Amino acid sequence: MVDATGLEQFMSALADMARGAHQPSILPIWQRELLFARNPPQISCNHPEYDQLPINTQDRAIISSYEKDMTQRSFFFGQTDIASLHGLVPPHHGHCTRFELITACIWCCRTKALQLAPEDEVRMMCIVNARDRFNPKIPIGYYGNVFVYPAAVTTVKKLCENPLGYAVELIKKVKAEVTEEYVRSVADLMVTKRRPLFTTVGSFIVSNLTRVGLIEVDFGWGKALYAGVSKGGAGPSIHDATFYMDYQNENGEEGVLFPIYLPSIAMERFEKELGDMLGGDLSNNQQPTKTDEIPTLNIIRDKGSKPKFPILKKFHLGERTSRVPVRSDRPVFGQFTDSIPAFSRAISACRPIRFHDRTTVEPVRPSGPNRFTEPC
Repeated sequence: MVDATGLEQFMSALADMARGAHQPSILPIWQRELLFARNPPQISCNHPEYDQLPINTQDRAIISSYEKDMTQRSFFFGQTDIASLHGLVPPHHGHCTRFELITACIWCCRTKALQLAPEDEVRMMCIVNARDRFNPKIPIGYYGNVFVYPAAVTTVKKLCENPLGYAVELIKKVKAEVTEEYVRSVADLMVTKRRPLFTTVGSFIVSNLTRVGLIEVDFGWGKALYAGVSKGGAGPSIHDATFYMDYQNENGEEGVLFPIYLPSIAMERFEKELGDMLGGDLSNNQQPTKTDEIPTLNIIRDKGSKPKFPILKKFHLGERTSRVPVRSDRPVFGQFTDSIPAFSRAISACRPIRFHDRTTVEPVRPSGPNRFTEPC
């Protein structure tokens, strides 16, 4: 129904009314016809993200064994880490964004950790917000999906044997391919091929939520302490995806936080590869504890019918946990979709919404000093 930008607009609309506004500051626009497929459809661009690749018997067996022992951990990239990645990319590659550097780093380290066959193809799909790629631009207030995920494609051998700049250039190139024509070509492909699933073989998906603005949504308590996903992946059966979120670590350093799923044995190799690339050591992290608990965030009423937030007892962005106190005057946004009906009820009650006096979060925390893995 909506992408991250649409969700932010919806949450902001609710926040406007919660603060007393009679209507949202940005009025909603439906206009789904803006992105209808053309008649007749014309698939005019290359879309390797939708290549339907077969899975051989050996790979299927490996994937099946991996699914039985998956681990999620969260990693934090601060300014020092970004500077380290910049130092690995020669000047002739030109300006590199934070997104491009982190994505290239994850792609290389993850591929090495999975120990895939050298001739296998791997894909990095970068979710791109295409609202500004249209002429005229998609109207402000449009709630629908306006994103695509073009795929950078290479082989395991090329990705692992080349320096980081090779992956950075592939990611730059694929981001630049997203134009209005590209998006319309995707819409036409959906009609022509009856909405195929994106390629899952050898693929990894990255979505940057740091520019969406969810953390700025204000229901009357100020800026949120955290705003983003509670788990990696793209649903219960697709673990090969991650999201970048704004985060401030316990030292007050601003940076990017992302959760990632990997088989346990591959996770240890991933930490080692990441440590080697950034010049640190990730081998002494605390072993994860097993938990299947998924946090939700809902507004509830006490006996006096006064809307309140509950204590968020467990907030996992990984499987290692540690108790960290959170200021009671700042909201923590987790899984927004579970909260929408409750938010609507709270707003209709026309009462102030407050936190309980004590709120705790149990996030990921390493056992020793380490600047790469941080609590969330």
